[in-house]
Amino acid sequence: MSLIDNRGRLFGKINLIDFLLILVVLAAIAFGVYKLNKGGELAILPAESKKVTVEFYGNALYPFQVENMKEGDFVRTLDGNDVIGTIVSIKKNDAINLVATADGRTVISKIPDKYSVYIEVEGTAKLTNGILMAGNTPLLVGNEFKIKSSSFTMNSVISKVVEQ
Repeated sequence: MSLIDNRGRLFGKINLIDFLLILVVLAAIAFGVYKLNKGGELAILPAESKKVTVEFYGNALYPFQVENMKEGDFVRTLDGNDVIGTIVSIKKNDAINLVATADGRTVISKIPDKYSVYIEVEGTAKLTNGILMAGNTPLLVGNEFKIKSSSFTMNSVISKVVEQ
């Protein structure tokens, strides 16, 4: 009995192309299992809870938005409703904008009747694979998203994250 017969079957039982496809699928499954397990250790590390302070920056906010911000308010992400924490401080400044002048310079200009704020929020985040997460939201400096409380919502960017 030959290895491959005249009809292209391996050991006279299975088509050679089918056999190669089965080998490719099994190799892909074995590679996936290896990547997930990394030789016996799980690649996904268990989440560890950490106390964090997150500072959010918002610019060009309306006065009524700023007036409704209160220390002690609970803050969440608007889209995912992920819990961030509780407001511990609010710093209000005049809103600014960068403006190009006729002579080519860039100057800082105040935006009338609007404010910029820094909101400091204390909460708990999970440390997952080295990244602090509030639910499904990564707490990374520069991350832009909308936050909300029971009395306001605003576009924000994370300006500082401190683990405690």
